Amino acid sequence: KDFPSEDVLSGIDLQEKCELIENTAKEASNDLWTYIIDSVCYEFPLSYLQTIKNMPCSRASFYDARRYFFFLLDKYK
Repeated sequence: KDFPSEDVLSGIDLQEKCELIENTAKEASNDLWTYIIDSVCYEFPLSYLQTIKNMPCSRASFYDARRYFFFLLDKYK
């Protein structure tokens, strides 16, 4: 193995990894899944999601959904 990250989710191709992340985000929050992906995959800060992307929830609600996403992702990987 060339990279240590190859151990994470090994045996799953890129398309399956993307689908896993997307489906897990949808399961974590059907309303906020696109914002979860923006935050997790593209590292958009909360302020950007709230002001530019007009995220329709509070900081606490978003972070609850984001934490739940990571909980589910850990369970599924």
